Amino acid sequence: GLSAPFDAQFVKLPLEVLAVSMARKQRIFGLVDKKGEVLPKFLAIADRQMNEKEKKLISGNYENILHAKLQDSLFFYREDMKIPLAKKREELKSLIFLKKAGSMLEKSQRLETLSKSFGKSFGLNPDQRQALEKAAHLSKADLLTQMVGEFPELQGVMGRYYALHDGENADVAEAIEAHYHPRFAGDSLPKSKLACAVALADKLETLLGIYGIGQVPTGDKDPFGLRRHALGVLRILIETPLDIPLPLLLKIAAENFPAGMLSATVAKDMESFM
Repeated sequence: GLSAPFDAQFVKLPLEVLAVSMARKQRIFGLVDKKGEVLPKFLAIADRQMNEKEKKLISGNYENILHAKLQDSLFFYREDMKIPLAKKREELKSLIFLKKAGSMLEKSQRLETLSKSFGKSFGLNPDQRQALEKAAHLSKADLLTQMVGEFPELQGVMGRYYALHDGENADVAEAIEAHYHPRFAGDSLPKSKLACAVALADKLETLLGIYGIGQVPTGDKDPFGLRRHALGVLRILIETPLDIPLPLLLKIAAENFPAGMLSATVAKDMESFM
């Protein structure tokens, strides 16, 4: 085993950024103390016995590479925080979601209106609805940040950090991150009704939007991950206290799209698919 320090200034970075910076290329491990505070130190595993001179040399190489990576990450983080998420969201019009389904801004707008509809169905109070609308409005804005451009796996995670930096309340920030969950089998689910509403809206908008223009999974081919999104919806409905029938959610979601954009039977087709 090897260990070495890194510059303490990088502890200012979010834990998730440190973790992905260490793990993606270098396969090294970060450390926290008993209180969960990040330590400016890392561990690495060697596949052979080494003398002290070799350990020092290899640890130094790890340290130099990590320093360069974290320097970039810190720059991205500071630059991103100069522009509020609300401003970043406007740039989504330059990103294409799918040729027949419009830009990411159009997807974001559909997600926002669908989340509002779900808020009523889920019985949220006025304050919760207001927070829901804000979370849905900002949910995709971090796709335009430099940090997510560098680390796509941090979408949602960085949205939470930037939302808190912009002064949004914790419920809004939590929902921005959680609306991507579950991202894979066994992943955690959104906890609050607010977060569940945005997560269901996002997944159903994606499912109906892609399925409804004819991009149906066949055999083992599922390039847009529709099966994963479908399983995510079902897990949320089964494993959380929500008591909303799937056919109703599909009907509301289908009606959220512009007339004629999707196939007329998309809600029923998606119910059968799921």
